[in-house]
Amino acid sequence: MKIKIGTGKRKPPLLIALLVASLLAPWGVPSGSAANSVLKYGYTGGGLVGLNPNQITSGTQRVVAPLLYDPLVKINKEGKLVPWLAESWSVSKDQRTWTFIVRTGVKFHNGRRFAASDVMRNLRWISDPANKSSQANEVGKIEKYRVSGLNKISITLKNPNSQFPGSLVFIYMADILNIKSSNIKYSANGTGPYKINSFSSDNYVYLKKNGNYWGNASKLDEIKIMRSPDATSALLSLQSGALDMVWNVAPNSIPSLRANKSIDFLNTDVFTGVHVLMLDTKSAPFNNPKARQALSYAVDRETIVKTAFGGVGEVSLTSTPLGTKDTAYKSGLNKYTFDLDKAKALFAEAGIKSGDTLTFWTLAGRRFEWVAMAQILQSDLKKIGITLDIQPQETASWLGKFYPYPKSFPNTIVANFLSPPPINAYQMNVYTTGGCECKWDDKAYDDMMKSALASTSQDEYKTILGNMQAKFNNEQPSVVVLTAANITAYRNSVKGAWLLGEGTPQLIDAYMD
Repeated sequence: MKIKIGTGKRKPPLLIALLVASLLAPWGVPSGSAANSVLKYGYTGGGLVGLNPNQITSGTQRVVAPLLYDPLVKINKEGKLVPWLAESWSVSKDQRTWTFIVRTGVKFHNGRRFAASDVMRNLRWISDPANKSSQANEVGKIEKYRVSGLNKISITLKNPNSQFPGSLVFIYMADILNIKSSNIKYSANGTGPYKINSFSSDNYVYLKKNGNYWGNASKLDEIKIMRSPDATSALLSLQSGALDMVWNVAPNSIPSLRANKSIDFLNTDVFTGVHVLMLDTKSAPFNNPKARQALSYAVDRETIVKTAFGGVGEVSLTSTPLGTKDTAYKSGLNKYTFDLDKAKALFAEAGIKSGDTLTFWTLAGRRFEWVAMAQILQSDLKKIGITLDIQPQETASWLGKFYPYPKSFPNTIVANFLSPPPINAYQMNVYTTGGCECKWDDKAYDDMMKSALASTSQDEYKTILGNMQAKFNNEQPSVVVLTAANITAYRNSVKGAWLLGEGTPQLIDAYMD
């Protein structure tokens, strides 16, 4: 089931109009700026604690990164891979050595010239385990680099990878010299279309137009990305016009927003983000595949999507990382249709019996859809005698439960949203050894991933990805509930913004009408 968001035609009630008036001051248009040149973007909860683009731990950081920094390649609005800081690339016959030609005339915000050597510095920094980069698994294993002059770099991989450019979509070119010499939280020296104006950790980041940007000039003078005290005040500020966009809107807020004809939603044709129930596959009881299968049968996906997610998303009955519209999606796999009898039997085989308790770890004060999902699961598990203890946590505590790999979290179900690069190989690559906090670490799966990346035949590549989905479907290292994107609501005075399939709003081309 996949339902797109629409807008209604009724005006907001008078009571809401009166309430939002009191919220105008904190979000008001900054003095000295033209109203049409400033976009005010709100988010709730925590997460914007740093600006290093290659140490990302939250969705809000993903929104900020492409405004301050540029990748070598990017995904455009049509979902195609296109050159960016790299003008072109080529690969050796064995799919191991990739050569990139880097744009000339690109400068960091501090005026230093961007060069091929900066690509090497960034990839080395990401690959260094000491830096605990969130992008390390996407880069993979690099054997050596060869920089030729200012704008040419050859990267030799330890293993063949025909999809390597796609792994660079979320690898941003920071000034590594800047990272080492100063606090990146306040400097953020990138090559992107915006510069830092001011930053307060976990509170706000104000960006200003980069007048020396190498690409098309930004259409906004400023972008203000601000944390709202709570979801209610953020939405009221959106309805009043004090905010122009709000990220990660709770699905249960959609009906009231539809009533406001000046509000719309960013949408996408193909969802590539996934809401999952993450499990520790190395600790009891979920080290037993039957326990994981049991949980998958106990999840009433249809009700969860309809009730907890407001009908926004695509149910994943096969519980695999790829959505049904993906070109490599494998049909004919086992469907985990809601079945408490099967769940009870499999739980029993795995040693989980009536009277036992499982823990559900979710976020407090945000991601209300996860709480609703947990409550639905709690009600259903109760019918087969299993207690689900729901424990909402602040962001740092929630993240600390399972991150960084390889932490143990026995007897615990963790709600999470995964947003890998919107390329099917890398959606599957999340679950290779070291890539998923679920710690599945399955050699056969890893080997299939290597074979898929080494393949130069599209048919062979799709066949291998299909086999990987079959293995995932059977062993359920994580329970995939639905494919979806984070919901971003915006006032229709905002133009040019669009949404990646994994849910990140793209503001580079945004402007105010």
